[in-house]
Amino acid sequence: MVPNNWRELRAAELARLDETLGELRFEADLVTKVLNRDVATLAAAFEGSPEYLARVFVVAGADRAAGAGYLAGEPLQRVVAHGDEPAEAAPASSVSVLSYMALMRCLGRKVPDQAAAVESRWLAIIAERPDLLNESDLRTAALAAVAASQADLVPQFVGGGALVPRNISRDVAGPNLPGFARHLAEVIKGGGGRDAVEEPWRTFLQAFPLTLASDGCRWVDLVWAATAIMVHFEQRPASDVGTWLPQLVQDLD
Repeated sequence: MVPNNWRELRAAELARLDETLGELRFEADLVTKVLNRDVATLAAAFEGSPEYLARVFVVAGADRAAGAGYLAGEPLQRVVAHGDEPAEAAPASSVSVLSYMALMRCLGRKVPDQAAAVESRWLAIIAERPDLLNESDLRTAALAAVAASQADLVPQFVGGGALVPRNISRDVAGPNLPGFARHLAEVIKGGGGRDAVEEPWRTFLQAFPLTLASDGCRWVDLVWAATAIMVHFEQRPASDVGTWLPQLVQDLD
């Protein structure tokens, strides 16, 4: 049965938590075999872990997920040390690396010193060739751009033309992640506050189980969206997402 609400989704994910944690360990073991390979291969090794880790984080909490952040050490340091090359050589894989770093911040884990410098440059480079991303990566990149204060990049990922700055809320269909990403970007451009995004955020959150089931979003998209809300509209650090998001989801059961 496909979970169609948060109570069912959390129950299903908690029931297979050990399996998910096992996948994270398996992914980590694979990474050790490519640490000395070319940068595209190294970046590609991050493609599975962010989604698994986001699932653990949202349903089981930050402490459980932080303990499974196996790639936060040498693998992440190595890929970031390549500067802009990952984004140029493997843009889709680099979206996954960016998602992994976002998770590390939410979980209170240290990221490489170079991380902040490369993140904004990577998104700009990736935005130059959106045709190299699949639909899922385009949606994730759009939310990443919002969270990284690069709202102007959002249309390059999800289309819709130039952003229209706004400071009031508007209807955004729950499963419409591109529309939600654009709305967040437009509110940032228009200087709007939390009241301008509260209803679209709640709609997105409530619709998440069904949107996930229809492949309209991924777990990492929820983490990016929560980060954007926390950083831009709550004026709080991304690390606060670590306690806020799992509790918020639990309250929706």
